[in-house]
Amino acid sequence: MLSPLDSIPTFEFLNWPEADKLVHGTSFAILGMLSVSSLGESQQRFILILIIWSVYAMMVEIFQFYIPGRSFEILDILADVIGAIVGYFAFIQFNNIKQGNL
Repeated sequence: MLSPLDSIPTFEFLNWPEADKLVHGTSFAILGMLSVSSLGESQQRFILILIIWSVYAMMVEIFQFYIPGRSFEILDILADVIGAIVGYFAFIQFNNIKQGNL
């Protein structure tokens, strides 16, 4: 799911040409949640998680540049990074609610 395929997946059920950005964001939100869950919450860890998933997103897009039928898209990287950030903070917020800290 997080590696480049040899064809671009289609999302006709969403009836939106850029629906793949939603898939990118959701995938990386899950990764952001898993990262904060395993590494913990701090400013340094947030920066580390952001760097790791930003580099990973860039690498995936660079690899796609060399696969016939695929392309490099800056907006995919942006969707990935935003997804990781949202996932990070969503997990923290969920934990705070769960522990009664809000």
